[in-house]
Amino acid sequence: MADILASYAPDQVLSTVENAVIPDTLKTLHERVRISLPSDIRARTSQYLTLPELTEILSYKLSIGVNRPFLKGMLRKNTDASVRAVSTRSFAVTGLDGDDASWVDLKSALDIICELTGVGPALGTLVLSLLYPKAVPFFSDETAVELLKPAGGRHGLKYSVKEYKQVWDELGRLAEEINARRREKMGGEKVGRGDLERAIWSVVRAGATAEGEDKPEKSTKRKAKDTDDAAIEPPTKPTKRTRASRKT
Repeated sequence: MADILASYAPDQVLSTVENAVIPDTLKTLHERVRISLPSDIRARTSQYLTLPELTEILSYKLSIGVNRPFLKGMLRKNTDASVRAVSTRSFAVTGLDGDDASWVDLKSALDIICELTGVGPALGTLVLSLLYPKAVPFFSDETAVELLKPAGGRHGLKYSVKEYKQVWDELGRLAEEINARRREKMGGEKVGRGDLERAIWSVVRAGATAEGEDKPEKSTKRKAKDTDDAAIEPPTKPTKRTRASRKT
């Protein structure tokens, strides 16, 4: 898939994104999260997210990936005030609004949004990609599997920042290669990493739909390193403390 996209002209990549086929069961949530919510955020004098909006984004993420219900419980540990404050700081990082961005700027914004309980690299990049769709790629299963080819497919992903950096670098390489054709043709819109991620997502999802496999996977118990977001682990039961172990 990535090899095929590498042969595309920029307008072909953008057309692939524009003509993505969204399953009927996902259309309402897709339009809310991908279209109306970013517009709502940009319309605010100080750009931020609310807790209900972050929950909507998580619902969208779970509907297109592995369904892990415990993540919603973790997200509810945040207050609306904390979500607004942290997202305001994250969205205030400059250098992400355009068709390209530096890793330093993106990492800075990602580190901030991941301060929220229940937010790891995958959900964090989805949040940022909504506000900066061209420059910031979502750490989606489809794109990560296509570019990194981990053993075991999506179950081999660790959802770590290190893995996301590999996806970032590979998408940057592809974007540079594709945009070189734009320069040769003297014009046209440039593609960014976010455009390429959505193009890969669209084509892979279209293939899965055609094969009747377009269903979110159910959660299975896995090692902590394989959880949906590397920074997130399911809550564990507190261990009983003995008399000797109590603080004095």
